[in-house]
Amino acid sequence: MPIQLSEELKRALHFLLKDRVADVFASLVYGAYAGGYADERSAIDILVITGSKRTTLRCQSEWLADKKVRLLIVDRNSFENDIKYEYFGGIFSENLITPYEPIMGIEYLWSQEVKVKKNIVNNILTNLVLGFPEMSRDFLIEPEYFIYEYLTRRAILFPPISYRFINILRGKEKEKNISRMIRGFRAAIDELIDEGALCTTNERFLKMTDEY
Repeated sequence: MPIQLSEELKRALHFLLKDRVADVFASLVYGAYAGGYADERSAIDILVITGSKRTTLRCQSEWLADKKVRLLIVDRNSFENDIKYEYFGGIFSENLITPYEPIMGIEYLWSQEVKVKKNIVNNILTNLVLGFPEMSRDFLIEPEYFIYEYLTRRAILFPPISYRFINILRGKEKEKNISRMIRGFRAAIDELIDEGALCTTNERFLKMTDEY
């Protein structure tokens, strides 16, 4: 039976971060506890974004009662460079693409999630145009395509992460996790529609416009 991330546990993690990490700007739980596949052996994985002006990239282990907590700590500037340019290979930004549970800075995390997902959509569309220059404007694209295309490409580049993706997309949690991931993609798609790069057709599908 998967262990759920309760509000009580999130509050305890909030206090732990306040006590152990200086100048926390935003934080989130990712991995097994966020994706709904945690068991008794699973550590709690947390991405911590600090307000430090100094470059900060480190891992830190803590304990909360009998549960191991693994902290991935990064300064805000480095994190945002990873969002915009995959400056660190997407190691930080990918935690906003897969399911996550915010602990601190929920509005900031949402804005960054939409940014990184908009970048992903743009990259995938650009690759379609380059790969199929004559046909790409006629493609009918479901929004969920961007999730699966991203996960597939990421798994090819970094095979060890496949375990995480497989767990996200299997069993009873699959539908819930897809619903959580697609929300940010839909917000990004809406921005691209407003910009004239995409349009909807048949209420369900997307098409690239001539403006793209």
